[in-house]
Amino acid sequence: MRLEKPDRQAEEEERSSATRWHAIPGEQGIVQRFETQFQRKDGSICWVSINARAVIDEAGTVLYYEGTMEDFTESKREIEELRRMVEKSGKATSGS
Repeated sequence: MRLEKPDRQAEEEERSSATRWHAIPGEQGIVQRFETQFQRKDGSICWVSINARAVIDEAGTVLYYEGTMEDFTESKREIEELRRMVEKSGKATSGS
């Protein structure tokens, strides 16, 4: 199973995620469980969950962000596979 998308669509989603990512810490100072996709150097797509906070100086200027990023691509694939199996099972049951 592949999660890759055409380059243009992946780029648009990446820009959208980047826009959302930059807006959240500015508003709240913290990001929790922010899920987004990244494209690896090999072209494959990976799903990550980001937890981060903005580090600010005395004047309230954002100096940098610190946090963690967890790759949950495999879990996402498993969930999608289960969803397809359930859907397929439902179609088979309703068709009999």
